[in-house]
Amino acid sequence: MTVTPELLEDLVDDAGLFPPEQLPMDAAVARHRADSAAGHLMLTDRFLCPASRIGELRAVLDAGPIGPDPLRVGLIIDTGLEGVPAALAELAAFVHACWVRTVPFKATAGLHRAVRAVDERDGLVHHGFLNLLVAAAFAARGETEGGLAAVVAETDSGRLAAWAHEVSPGNAKLARSLLVAYGSCSTSEPREEAGALGLLAGSGS
Repeated sequence: MTVTPELLEDLVDDAGLFPPEQLPMDAAVARHRADSAAGHLMLTDRFLCPASRIGELRAVLDAGPIGPDPLRVGLIIDTGLEGVPAALAELAAFVHACWVRTVPFKATAGLHRAVRAVDERDGLVHHGFLNLLVAAAFAARGETEGGLAAVVAETDSGRLAAWAHEVSPGNAKLARSLLVAYGSCSTSEPREEAGALGLLAGSGS
């Protein structure tokens, strides 16, 4: 059994230029073109690029025929923009506030795994993309901040997957109107983890 496709569609931006992947510009663009040609359900076909590296990206694109279609670029401001308000301290409160105020959001990096866990690469606890996705779905159906806090803190992959299977197509559309996308350094890991949890068609669950 798989979840409704609307829950996972256009979820993952390509953040291959950012840690921990940190691909060279030419390799990142080449991988992005290959992923775009494959047209996977979960990928947005949006390439995230720091503002400080736009010249480098332009040079790579001008250097040769990398692909037939224009590149959709998501610009990450890293050039000293000051005074950007901090996000709400608690992720649950942030998700709830965005839903109440009808403010869509995206996560630009840091969601390396499906489920909240300690990342062996840096020893830190990272939020999971499935935690955030389910929290968005639950916020859209009226869950309280306390309930959302339990979702974002959940580390049981089976429980999170079960919650995801409960999401209806209508609820999924509302959730994705709230959580627009997130950036991932890897374009294969999100698909592999979603498949391992039985969330994608053809994953054997």
